[in-house]
Amino acid sequence: MKKAIMCLILASLTALGLLAGCSGGSEGGESTAASAEEEKQSSAEETASAAEESLITVDVCSAERPDSEEASEESADNTVYGNGDKFLPGYSKPISVPKDLQYVETDEFFNSSVFIGYSMMMHFGRYVENWRDSIDPNILGDAAFSAGVGMSFYINENGDVNDPETPLPKYNGQAYYFQDLPKAMGVNTLYIGLMPYSDMKRGSGPSDCVEVAASLAIRGIDLIKAENPDLNLVILSGTYNTGRGEEIDLSLVNNEHIRTYNNIVLEHCNEVGVDFIDVSTPMTDGKGFFVRRWSSDGSYHILQDPYKIWIAILRDYAERKQAGTWHNLLEMPPLIMK
Repeated sequence: MKKAIMCLILASLTALGLLAGCSGGSEGGESTAASAEEEKQSSAEETASAAEESLITVDVCSAERPDSEEASEESADNTVYGNGDKFLPGYSKPISVPKDLQYVETDEFFNSSVFIGYSMMMHFGRYVENWRDSIDPNILGDAAFSAGVGMSFYINENGDVNDPETPLPKYNGQAYYFQDLPKAMGVNTLYIGLMPYSDMKRGSGPSDCVEVAASLAIRGIDLIKAENPDLNLVILSGTYNTGRGEEIDLSLVNNEHIRTYNNIVLEHCNEVGVDFIDVSTPMTDGKGFFVRRWSSDGSYHILQDPYKIWIAILRDYAERKQAGTWHNLLEMPPLIMK
C-alpha cells in the first residue's frame, strides 16, 4: 500500500488548566481502585496548575525527524506525526485544534450516542463534561459516556452484570453488557475505545497476548452487531504509551503489540463494515511512542488538553460521514516515521 509520509506540527503553546489522570489498576496490573485514581488525579492537577503545556494548533506538513537524541527528546514534546494516503489517517484535511474550544454545529452529529471504554475513555468523558460546564453544554452534542477502570471485552464475555463491583458500563445504576447498553439507553450509535491494556493480560504471555486480545475484541464486535443490526458501531483505536511506566508490563503492551492488535481489529472492521477511527497515531512522537509531555502519568494516560486532538478527530470523522467521504484505513500507520 502506497503511503505518503506526513507530519503534524504543534504550535503556539500556552497555559490552560491541566488535569491529570492516573493509571487504572485493572488495566496496568496494579490493584489501584477508581477512588484512588481520583485522588491521584486531583494531586496531579494541583502540581500541574502552573505548568505551560497546552496544545493549541495542529497542522499537516512535510518534515524531517531530528537525528540526535537531544533533538528527538525536544521533538517528543512539541510534535506529533502521522501518515496516510493523502493526509493523516482518518483526516480529510489538515486538522486544527483551537486554543479556545467552542461548540460547532458538527457536534450535533454525536446526538443519541454513547462512548464506552476503560480509563482513557473515562478521562475523556470527564473532560468533555468539564468543557460542557465551562464552555458550552452542547460540545459533542448530547453524547453520553459510560466508562470505567478495568472495563474490557474479556469482562464483557465473562463478567456478571449483577456484581456490584463490575466495571461493565452502567446506565441509571444498572450494569449492562456492551451489546445490551444501546437498547437500554435508546441510542443510535455506540463508540468503543479499544482496551489493549486490559485485554492483553488475558493470554499466557507475550507470545499470544495480541491474538487473545484481538480475538476478544472481534467476538465482542460481532456480538454487538448481531444483537443490534440497526446500530451504528464505531471503534476507536487502542492508544500507545511512552515506553515507560512501572504499572504496565511492556513485554505485553509495548507499542508494536498495540499496533498489531489495532491492525487485526481494523482488518475485521473493514471486513464487516464497522467504522474504525485512528486516535492513536496523531498522538505519537514519530519515534514510536506517545508524546510524554501529554501524559498524566508518564506512561499511557492522557492530560486534558491533548484530548482536544480527539475532539478534532471525531469532528472530522463526523464531517466526512455527513459528506459521504469517510473510509477506514487499510492498516495502521507505522510507528516510526522516517
